[in-house]
Amino acid sequence: MNDRRLRLLYVVGIALNAIALSAAVSAGEIIFGITFGIVMIYLAIRYWMVAKRALPGNQDRKLE
Repeated sequence: MNDRRLRLLYVVGIALNAIALSAAVSAGEIIFGITFGIVMIYLAIRYWMVAKRALPGNQDRKLE
Protein backbone atom coordinates (compact mmCIF):
# COMPACT_ATOMS: atom_id res chain seq x y z
CA MET A 1 0.00 0.00 0.00
CA ASN A 2 1.44 3.37 -0.92
CA ASP A 3 1.91 6.32 1.44
CA ARG A 4 -0.91 8.35 -0.07
CA ARG A 5 -3.46 5.60 0.56
CA LEU A 6 -2.14 5.03 4.09
CA ARG A 7 -2.47 8.72 4.91
CA LEU A 8 -6.07 8.67 3.65
CA LEU A 9 -6.90 5.66 5.82
CA TYR A 10 -5.37 7.31 8.88
CA VAL A 11 -7.41 10.48 8.27
CA VAL A 12 -10.60 8.41 7.90
CA GLY A 13 -9.73 6.52 11.09
CA ILE A 14 -9.14 9.75 12.99
CA ALA A 15 -12.45 11.17 11.73
CA LEU A 16 -14.41 8.05 12.71
CA ASN A 17 -12.76 8.02 16.14
CA ALA A 18 -13.66 11.69 16.60
CA ILE A 19 -17.32 10.84 15.90
CA ALA A 20 -17.18 7.89 18.29
CA LEU A 21 -15.44 10.01 20.93
CA SER A 22 -18.11 12.70 20.79
CA ALA A 23 -20.89 10.09 20.92
CA ALA A 24 -19.28 8.35 23.90
CA VAL A 25 -18.75 11.57 25.84
CA SER A 26 -22.27 12.84 25.10
CA ALA A 27 -23.65 9.52 26.37
CA GLY A 28 -21.63 9.89 29.57
CA GLU A 29 -19.25 7.02 28.80
CA ILE A 30 -16.01 8.65 29.87
CA ILE A 31 -13.92 5.45 29.77
CA PHE A 32 -14.91 4.80 26.15
CA GLY A 33 -14.19 8.45 25.36
CA ILE A 34 -10.69 8.14 26.82
CA THR A 35 -10.12 4.97 24.82
CA PHE A 36 -11.19 6.63 21.56
CA GLY A 37 -8.95 9.60 22.41
CA ILE A 38 -5.95 7.30 22.88
CA VAL A 39 -6.67 5.60 19.56
CA MET A 40 -6.89 9.02 17.88
CA ILE A 41 -3.49 9.98 19.29
CA TYR A 42 -2.00 6.70 18.04
CA LEU A 43 -3.46 7.23 14.56
CA ALA A 44 -2.20 10.82 14.48
CA ILE A 45 1.33 9.65 15.36
CA ARG A 46 1.20 6.97 12.66
CA TYR A 47 -0.08 9.57 10.16
CA TRP A 48 2.80 11.88 11.10
CA MET A 49 5.32 9.04 10.63
CA VAL A 50 3.98 8.19 7.16
CA ALA A 51 3.77 11.86 6.14
CA LYS A 52 7.33 12.49 7.35
CA ARG A 53 8.58 9.52 5.33
CA ALA A 54 6.99 10.99 2.18
CA LEU A 55 8.83 14.31 2.45
CA PRO A 56 11.19 15.17 -0.43
CA GLY A 57 14.77 14.15 0.19
CA ASN A 58 13.88 11.28 2.52
CA GLN A 59 15.53 8.04 1.42
CA ASP A 60 13.26 5.67 3.39
CA ARG A 61 10.15 6.01 1.23
CA LYS A 62 9.56 2.29 0.71
CA LEU A 63 7.21 0.54 3.12
CA GLU A 64 8.80 -2.86 2.50
